[in-house]
Amino acid sequence: MVDSYDYLILSLIAIYRTVLSNEMKEIIPTCEIIELSKENYQEQERILMNILETVLVKMSNINKAQRNFMVALLMNLMRLRGKANYRNLSRYSDYHEKSYSCWFKRDFDFIEFNRLNVN
Repeated sequence: MVDSYDYLILSLIAIYRTVLSNEMKEIIPTCEIIELSKENYQEQERILMNILETVLVKMSNINKAQRNFMVALLMNLMRLRGKANYRNLSRYSDYHEKSYSCWFKRDFDFIEFNRLNVN
């Protein structure tokens, strides 16, 4: 059985692949391996945020507060090292542990999110 956390991870992988496939054509025209500098990382993070916001705006069943939370959550999970529990998530964001707990109790349509992300 696949739970919502698995859908979240699949969403992150799909978004990251989208950013890489779009950006690799411009950043790395050949198959060279480059070290990501801080500027490149920040640029990829900005592009990723724009993609997330665009996809979440297309979803009609979520409000602005949930959209902001999902962007913050997904970006935080991309940066987080170690366990992804409420305490660690709250250390690296503006949300409190209880806020994460409350938001995780709500339903989120990850299948629709992934479908819109692929398109």
